[in-house]
Amino acid sequence: MTNISHTQRKEPSVRSLWRRMASPFYVFSAGPWIALATLLAQSVISGVVFTLTASLIGIVLLPFAAIGFGLYERWRLKVSGYGQIRDGHVSYPGENFFDGLLFRLKEVATWREVGSLALTTVWGLIAGWFFLFVELGFLAVCVSLTYYTGIGNRLYIDWGQIFGLYSEQDFQRLQATNGGEQLSGPFTEIAPELWWVFPIAMVIGLVIFAYLNGLLAAAGASLSKLILSPRPEEQQKQLAQLAASRTKIVDAFESERRRIERNLHDGVQQELVNLNLRLGLAEMEAKGLADSIQDERASRLFEHVIEARAQLAHAQNTLRDTVRGIYPPVLEDYGLKAALEELARHTLIPVHLTYDAPERLPQQIERAAYYTVTEAVTNTLKYAQAQRISITVAVVENLLVLSLEDDGIGGANLDGGTGLAGLVERAAALGGHAQLDSPQGGPTRLTVSLPLA
Repeated sequence: MTNISHTQRKEPSVRSLWRRMASPFYVFSAGPWIALATLLAQSVISGVVFTLTASLIGIVLLPFAAIGFGLYERWRLKVSGYGQIRDGHVSYPGENFFDGLLFRLKEVATWREVGSLALTTVWGLIAGWFFLFVELGFLAVCVSLTYYTGIGNRLYIDWGQIFGLYSEQDFQRLQATNGGEQLSGPFTEIAPELWWVFPIAMVIGLVIFAYLNGLLAAAGASLSKLILSPRPEEQQKQLAQLAASRTKIVDAFESERRRIERNLHDGVQQELVNLNLRLGLAEMEAKGLADSIQDERASRLFEHVIEARAQLAHAQNTLRDTVRGIYPPVLEDYGLKAALEELARHTLIPVHLTYDAPERLPQQIERAAYYTVTEAVTNTLKYAQAQRISITVAVVENLLVLSLEDDGIGGANLDGGTGLAGLVERAAALGGHAQLDSPQGGPTRLTVSLPLA
């Protein structure tokens, strides 16, 4: 019997920028580089969006570009440690291309992606272009002043002006011009031997920028996640559509099984019955011929006809069992209880059936329950090496609960691929669930719950 594995392989957790910045070693980690790369990417995206919206065609195509951006953004947030975000889009049921485009334009998920793209564009414009240029300008100034003072030059800072930074020659010239009226003061003189001030300022600036970039990138990611995340009502709609599609698949599968059953019963089985009648007539003719002429060849012909009728009878029994495995007529005519009783009588090992449910249930429930039991019994006969099977059917709080237990060797596993996966899928399609307990050495117990509503 197949087992459901309860062990799941844990994926390595990825820390978000918020958690990275909470670490005292943030500046020595990959966090600042991730934040910088994020802001650079947002700057590029903002440039692309501005280019796209420069024309009327680009504005029309913007929602569809946002759908592609949504794929990228959900992937980025996932690998950045912000968790998996559901894709709010639903499958388009039609085949017409233009109707599909109109369907996408009407989806709320599309306009959430447009909102996320707009946020990224604004964030890239502010954080990317402005702050990165400020940071690069600051670093460039620090490097230039380090070199300038390092080769023996003196600098003067006029704190009364925004860009009041002068060389020694300019400072002396301004002092001599109009009595120094162009200088506001106070002043700070930086001698050549103080060149190390600028590298220290650059290091302090890098630390500040690392946290500033991290704050901007983390805030942008959180806002983007908030915009992209589907709302509960949208998730309910998507789940309803998924359940409906799975039910359609199950119904189509059931219809195909019934069609095969009818073809076997009304076609092949009737042909075999007619063939059996003809062989019966041939047997009578061969017997009369053998009795009348007392010839060895006539006797052999009579024996061949008898063997052919025996093989035909075996083929009819095999076909009858196959049709019964698809859906026994007793299930359709008399209900689940009668079908399970017939199944118990034909099983090779003893089966104890306890039935505490109405004799007639909804057709889908009866079919799913019968399929569950037959699949479980088949797996037990093939793999469990059991001597007995217990089947319990009961109604508990508007649920049909099927419990099957055998005294086999246990140790079953879903990865073995022996058929229970389809059983679980069928139960899930009807809103039910399956649970399996199969320790090494047994016993194996399968419990399947199917909602009656």
